[in-house]
Amino acid sequence: MLTEIKALAVQLECNFFADVFDSAQNILLGSKEYTDTKYNFSLPIIPEENLHLFEAASMADVFGAMGSWNDSPRYIAHEKGLDTEYEELSDKLLENIRHAILYAINEW
Repeated sequence: MLTEIKALAVQLECNFFADVFDSAQNILLGSKEYTDTKYNFSLPIIPEENLHLFEAASMADVFGAMGSWNDSPRYIAHEKGLDTEYEELSDKLLENIRHAILYAINEW
């Protein structure tokens, strides 16, 4: 999923978002470049595997606020005739983020 939406971000020339999706994927693969750590927030006290999932979901959550995935990328996708791909991947990403957070917090 992250690979697909990263490819779309590259196609839309939205490299910032491509980098965000890449970082989220790296966290899933074991990187400890957590968003919370960068901002000096305490990490949740959960098993490490769950922490990777939680932090990857946090990193990939690019929805809401000004300058979000809902702004320029959506318009650029429309301009390039990629509305359907944008909508499908964005919906899938949001659903996966919500499930990942629920699983990371409640699984153990």
